[in-house]
Amino acid sequence: MKHELYKAFHNNAYKVVFIAITCFCIFTAVISIINYASYSDYLSYLKQENASDIPFSAESVYNNWIGGMRGFSFFPTLFYMLIPLLIVIPNGLSFYNEAKSGYQRLLILKAGRKKWLSAKYLAVFLSSACLILIPLLINVLLVACFILAYAHTIERLSHSVYNGTAFSSLFYKGFALYTVILLLFFAGFYSRWY
Repeated sequence: MKHELYKAFHNNAYKVVFIAITCFCIFTAVISIINYASYSDYLSYLKQENASDIPFSAESVYNNWIGGMRGFSFFPTLFYMLIPLLIVIPNGLSFYNEAKSGYQRLLILKAGRKKWLSAKYLAVFLSSACLILIPLLINVLLVACFILAYAHTIERLSHSVYNGTAFSSLFYKGFALYTVILLLFFAGFYSRWY
């Protein structure tokens, strides 16, 4: 078990994919922060001009991190389409190299097929979950450093979490808990998908 976990997390392809996903999450966080700053500058300009129709700012960390962006934004769509392809690479290469070299047969003879498969499955699940969870956490925390996290209300419809969507009732009660559950849901879904 320890050997499979070590191989899953210390694979060179794993490191490359992890860095790529993390860089993409940092990039989207920076884009969100820049967009928020320009929107805030616009609101400040309207206040200085004493405009009578200053729009309500519905911007919050909860709708600016990559998992909470409204609508069909380009970066979240690209992220969630590429993730299944990217998480397959490290573990798929490892599995292929073990099968090609005959190392897989040696492990099956030594530990038994069932024990080896369960260890391999657990290692793949945990490494894939970390490939998703850690970059998403970095994205949320980076966005939270620059954008306020304030409460949304159903009356304002300031976020795209509508009645009937996953965990929608939880969103308006506990935003941080909603975000944590969503992060765990994404990590579990994509790592299970592999």
